[in-house]
Amino acid sequence: MAINFGDNFNIAGPLPIDERYFNGLVPYTGTSQVFSLIIEGERYLGLTVLINGLETDYEHKEYWFKDDVTTLIEKKYASEQVIGDFITGATNLGYFSGQTGIQIINLALGFGSYNGDYISEYNNYYLESSTNTIRLGAPVHDGPLRRAYVNTLNTYSWIFSDIGTWVVINGDAALNVDTSTGAPVFNSLYTEETWIAGSSPISGTTGINVIGSLTTGTTLTLGNPIYNDKANQDLHFRTIINKTPEFLNINYDGNFINFSGVSSVITATNYGSGTGVYSGKTGTNLKFRTLIASGDTTITTKSDGKLIIYSSSDGSANALTGATSIGTGIEIFSGITDRNMHFRSIVGTGDTIVTTDGERIIVDSSGSGGEYNLASPSAIPVGGIPSGTVLTGKTSFELWEELLVPELCGSVVEPNVTSIGLSYSGLVEIDCNISQTVTINFSRGSISPQYDSITPYRSDGANAYCFCGTGIPLSGFQACTALSASQTVPSYDVVIGTQTWGGCTRYDSGNAALSNKGNEYCAALSSGCTNIGSNSIVGVYPLFATTSTIAPPLTQQALQNMSTANNIQVNLVTESGGNKQKFEIPCAWLGIPTSRVLKGVCQWNTVSSAWEYPGGTCTTSLTLWTPSSASETVQGNSVGYCQYTYNSVDRSAVCIRLVF
Repeated sequence: MAINFGDNFNIAGPLPIDERYFNGLVPYTGTSQVFSLIIEGERYLGLTVLINGLETDYEHKEYWFKDDVTTLIEKKYASEQVIGDFITGATNLGYFSGQTGIQIINLALGFGSYNGDYISEYNNYYLESSTNTIRLGAPVHDGPLRRAYVNTLNTYSWIFSDIGTWVVINGDAALNVDTSTGAPVFNSLYTEETWIAGSSPISGTTGINVIGSLTTGTTLTLGNPIYNDKANQDLHFRTIINKTPEFLNINYDGNFINFSGVSSVITATNYGSGTGVYSGKTGTNLKFRTLIASGDTTITTKSDGKLIIYSSSDGSANALTGATSIGTGIEIFSGITDRNMHFRSIVGTGDTIVTTDGERIIVDSSGSGGEYNLASPSAIPVGGIPSGTVLTGKTSFELWEELLVPELCGSVVEPNVTSIGLSYSGLVEIDCNISQTVTINFSRGSISPQYDSITPYRSDGANAYCFCGTGIPLSGFQACTALSASQTVPSYDVVIGTQTWGGCTRYDSGNAALSNKGNEYCAALSSGCTNIGSNSIVGVYPLFATTSTIAPPLTQQALQNMSTANNIQVNLVTESGGNKQKFEIPCAWLGIPTSRVLKGVCQWNTVSSAWEYPGGTCTTSLTLWTPSSASETVQGNSVGYCQYTYNSVDRSAVCIRLVF
């Protein structure tokens, strides 16, 4: 029984009042020693002992028999936490700002292959002891930052551990961040932030040699700090902005901040022989020599970006030295003076006449002037000559040409937007956050057949695109000469109903449409703008039904257009265990429009292989289903639904149609 004392004890020696707290005069080496030295009959609930920290993390710790005398657990002390102080700061992982000076430590500690020179790494590293994984930053929140050191062979690294000491690990710490290294090959008791000359990582070993300093050299910064500071419980982070949007694009979604852009131009090269066009580069600016025309040479540019260099001669006084007449007869070529060639004229005499027709010279010796002077006009269509054509005054060659080679004209199609491409189209769940890319596809139009037209296209190409729709980042016309252009709405929350994006293309003027005889049948197209093309998505809520299992929850069905869908087929599973067949329709669906109501539930008859209404009519089929209020979670939001439950006797699987 307890003995009562009127006063407290005064213990003169530095020992606890209960001798079982120590193993004699020192802590126990481990829990196993406690169990072996203190028999169960001498233990009591609340008995506390001190255990040497070498078994755990080099800190002595108290253990006690808390719930029974056969289980020993670490004694931890609860403390009151103030809710307002949960957040004390943040760390910019991977960010490093310091001097470029390096520090070399020479270890000669009698550890064989671990000895030698170790060179400090830029950035701050530590070893997470629970997983033996290399991490960036400080091992304890806002604690001292320490560089790691790697030997010259990259086989071992000295790195600080979150248990408070330096350790040796395999490999280069800088090359294995977030990688498990396995257990440290050597644990040191050295705890300084950096290695100090003459110090020693463990007691009784030779001191180390230190060369260089971490505080010398120029300033080196790796990365950019996103975290700025903390006020109360608010963490403040810097915002990433873009000052060169023409080269770099920034957008984000629920998980990532995305950077994308064009590759920087490093240099250029002159290919082939001759004078080089490329002159050099200053910074990111490429320099090209300017082309200047001289003599008989001209340089022109076209709207499609082509450069035309034309020389009528090589510039010498006698560039043309002569010409040759092919075949026998009178030569057309007479001679040359300087750069001018001389040709004899063709003159007709008697009944021979000489005429020109475009690029042709016509010599006609049919007599009577070679012209038709009989009955006219034509009475019936012959070949390419329609009835009513005036024949008088035309040569026989002209008549044969009209007869055999009629004038043909093609057809023209104006420039247009052929399609609008969307990265998301069709039916999409309401409140779904999407990144919508809108692409305008442009057609230059056509002249078909081309015949003598300069180009088969109606316009000379695009020069700008204009996009429309919610969230389009760049408004108005944006310069672009490609046959398609795109813009991206980086973050868009889908709403109920139809949402439309689109745009148009501005184009340059084109050329006239010419027939096979070179005559214009459609004037040249002026510069202008196409029609506005569009494409849409439809925001909808899904249906739910017992199509996978009869037990809750109900299974989400394929998306349907809330305004137009009808005769929606649903395959319900067999009823069992008191669970009934069910389907759910969004309340918002039943209100678009107000007349959009469920009229009946049609059922497939497997005997007659036909659809029929149980009860005989569309209206009576609904009496087999009991409506009630329900809700489903769609895109993280609670949405109201009308639930229909089959109220007759249990039945097997069945295929139904929802009729609106």
